[in-house]
Amino acid sequence: MLIFTLLMALSAMGAPSPLPEQLGLTSEEWQKLQNEGQIARSNPAPDSPWPHMHVYALVHAGALEAAGIYHALDLQKDYVPNVLMSTPIKHVSPTEVHTSYEMKVPWPLPNYKYVHGSRISLPELGPRVDWYLVKSESADKVEGYAQFTEVAPDLTVM
Repeated sequence: MLIFTLLMALSAMGAPSPLPEQLGLTSEEWQKLQNEGQIARSNPAPDSPWPHMHVYALVHAGALEAAGIYHALDLQKDYVPNVLMSTPIKHVSPTEVHTSYEMKVPWPLPNYKYVHGSRISLPELGPRVDWYLVKSESADKVEGYAQFTEVAPDLTVM
């Protein structure tokens, strides 16, 4: 009976939450993220004029839900600051899409127009959206990703 009770308790707990190190966070950063809901870190990039940026945020939703909303490419204009247009223009595959964007920039510069590709996948840590440059008149390289890892029911680290 003791073994049955122990197994039931363990199964009720569900899968263990990822450790801060699995998310790329120090224990101090993990504590700050839990307290403040968002943190940012930049690391020098010797091959680039810009540093590598790492932004972590807590999202009060499951990982699949958060990734699905994030990857609703035609709606990005509604929640990404200064994005005036986000229109999917080419479906490369069921998981990869090219999207045309227009971003408002300060006067006297013209609005910035570009095309990014994005692909969604489901690695071990949870849904992941990668993006890359397809076409731009002012950028040579654009790449990044958003990883969605559920750390508790309806709580995701993005």
